[in-house]
Amino acid sequence: MAEPCLRLVDVRRSFDSTRAVDGLSLAVAAGEYVSLLGPSGSGKSTTLGLIAGFLRPDGGEIWLDGRLLGEMPAHRRGIGVVFQEPRLLPHLTVAENVGFPLAMRRVGRAERDRAIRAALAMVDLAGLAERRPDTLSGGQAQRVALAAALVFKPSLVLLDEPLGALDRQLREAMQGELRALQQRTGIAMLHVTHDQAEAMAVSDRMAVIEAGQLRQVGTPRALYDAPANVFVARFLGEDNQIPGRVAAVEDDIAVVRLPGGALVEARDTGVAVGGNCVISVRPERLAVAAIAAEEMGDGALPAVLREVAFRGDHVRLTLEAAGTTVLVKRPAIAPLAGFVPGADLALAWQPHHAQALPV
Repeated sequence: MAEPCLRLVDVRRSFDSTRAVDGLSLAVAAGEYVSLLGPSGSGKSTTLGLIAGFLRPDGGEIWLDGRLLGEMPAHRRGIGVVFQEPRLLPHLTVAENVGFPLAMRRVGRAERDRAIRAALAMVDLAGLAERRPDTLSGGQAQRVALAAALVFKPSLVLLDEPLGALDRQLREAMQGELRALQQRTGIAMLHVTHDQAEAMAVSDRMAVIEAGQLRQVGTPRALYDAPANVFVARFLGEDNQIPGRVAAVEDDIAVVRLPGGALVEARDTGVAVGGNCVISVRPERLAVAAIAAEEMGDGALPAVLREVAFRGDHVRLTLEAAGTTVLVKRPAIAPLAGFVPGADLALAWQPHHAQALPV
């Protein structure tokens, strides 16, 4: 990774007896797009507030461009911030809102006007400079807020659920715009969200937190394909977690005995022989067939189909296997002959498509 633009070292913050951020360490490189991802109450927004200077940490260090921020007030940190609800001044025009951070920095009129035009052009709002905020759509207002966060050319922009107030279609369109804008400007962005799909769409890396602690950091593909623990596997997309006990570990493959006695294999993640684990496997990585399990080969499990649900681009099959419920996704164009509720099926996966995670 390039030299960090932002670096958090063992940052802590409590509210009364609740530890909202608990020893969090994270680095964001210059020009990198990182999403801070976690459920409600995990400490995401508190972390953003600590970086921005809206809150003070109880301990640890926050560095920006080689400067220890310490007690530096928010307005001196030079960080752009975009909130879920655009914070625009209603009595100012779009151009005046975008230029407000420059006015506060006493930038001259001519230079300010050039910067405003450039920032509005970046977000495709050049023709709306004289409009008032109450005449804008939700997406336009958020673009104005983004332009205001970028106009003074910060090295870091913080995005706090920036697309959460938009409808689904506009939110998905804005994801692409955000990513393209970040790549054009080269400004580092830290995007706080609980939306896994949104984080995967925009991020170079994702940092997943739970109860104020960092659980895993990596590329979206790495975290989805190889979650480090049960929490990350459950949080990032849909995941089957089939309980069992580790019978053996051989060449990075764990052999797991499931309820009922069947032996299956999955990638080892540090499980202990004799210990409990779950087989973590994504629904789209499962193979299912309307045949007996022994016909499918080693590692196949007998299953009973409980439900078939058409979801447009795929069909969701809910099965019962190894004493638990298992979800399978098949392309909508795949044949479904013999896939009716109550049917006996065979279920299997490739060992490298699943992980044995300790519990």
